[in-house]
Amino acid sequence: MTCARHAGFRTAHLQFAHCATARAHCRVTSVRHIATRAHSHDRASHRLQPLPRLRFVSLANRASHLARFMHTPVPTTRKPVPCISQRGIGDMNPQSQSPQEQSHPKDPPCGEKPEPKPCPEPEEPSDQDPPCPEPKPCPEPPERPCPPPEPTCEEPEPPPEEPEPCEPPPPDPCSGDTSQQGEPQKPGTPAEQLESLRKSAERGSRELQKFEPLKAKLADVTARIAALEKMIESQPAATATYTEFYRATEVQRSSIECSIPTIRCQLGLTDKQKQCIAKAIASVEARVKKAQDARDAQNAEVVRLDKRQARLQRDLDWAQQWADYFKTKLQAQVTAQREDLKKLLQLADPSKDQCEAWFYLREMEALLRSARTEGQSEVCYVENINIATFLDCWSPACYTTAYEHWVVALNDAESAQKIGAIELSEAKKRAEELAAAATEAETLRREWILKEIKARDCCGPMSKCP
Repeated sequence: MTCARHAGFRTAHLQFAHCATARAHCRVTSVRHIATRAHSHDRASHRLQPLPRLRFVSLANRASHLARFMHTPVPTTRKPVPCISQRGIGDMNPQSQSPQEQSHPKDPPCGEKPEPKPCPEPEEPSDQDPPCPEPKPCPEPPERPCPPPEPTCEEPEPPPEEPEPCEPPPPDPCSGDTSQQGEPQKPGTPAEQLESLRKSAERGSRELQKFEPLKAKLADVTARIAALEKMIESQPAATATYTEFYRATEVQRSSIECSIPTIRCQLGLTDKQKQCIAKAIASVEARVKKAQDARDAQNAEVVRLDKRQARLQRDLDWAQQWADYFKTKLQAQVTAQREDLKKLLQLADPSKDQCEAWFYLREMEALLRSARTEGQSEVCYVENINIATFLDCWSPACYTTAYEHWVVALNDAESAQKIGAIELSEAKKRAEELAAAATEAETLRREWILKEIKARDCCGPMSKCP
């Protein structure tokens, strides 16, 4: 009886020691697992020392367990007792573990300390300011736009007449839709009636504008019909008058052509006299031709100078525009926008109407949005430039360069325009003088020929000498 009781007591004691050892080993394993996860997430800041693998043989070797936990290796020859945790025996199978548990790094052997990794050196704070962005290049002066094309004598083709819209089909009386039957709904309030009357007036005005061109076209067609009827009535009389005039001219030409050889045969001029008269005529014709050529050349010069003067005037207007812009208009415009931004900033009060504040914020953003994104120059030379584009385009250095450029261009354009105006005026005076000389030569041509014949003594007493 005593042996049996002693054997039962010994068996219960061993079971208690085995369970206590297993529970203690599971608690230590959980602590090691948590420490290992913290070690994997924070290696850069500090390194946790891995916990050694704990092995318990029995409840009697708790000193060995404490020694191994305190990194003091204790030799043992007994086999480790597996831990039976509350999760079950299947948790000991590596294949049943989750990927996160399998990915944890294995602990080093007991008693060996891993080599700590050196901490990264902290970056030294820099006392220097970040580098300033490189300034954008200064805008290039724009080219003056080309002048409009010169008008030609050809009449432009009239635009094609728009086809008249088809009339809508009549409304269906059987349908219940009264909006298609031309019966608008009656206004219920004076405001609705006023709006309806305004819409009716606008529709009537548009319809009247459509009929105005038709009215003018009808009046023109009526006038043309009357003129054609009158011409047709007077056409027989006009045809008879023209026929009589043409026949009289034809008779006169024939009679003169027939009389010229007869009269020429009655003249008793020698070959020497005929040659003398021909030379006198050629001399006078050359003088008249020279006067006409000089007049035509001077007229062409006036046309050339006139075109050049128009170009010089456009250059002057272009330089004057941008010189005034950089002198006063640019700063005045930016000043006005700055005042506008102050007003908008005061109006964008969130404590008041929030919709209005949102609108004022959008207006301020539009004024503070630059149109110069990639260094282009054309956005800088606009009449209405906002503050952001102004700051991106016209730094003090760029402004000084541009202003000096346009001052020089303005002075050159003014000088060229004045000199060109004087040259054009003188050319016009010279053209008037040459036109008068050519007209005189053409008028006195016959008189000059007779004087030249007498001066050469073509029919004098010495003309018949051999």
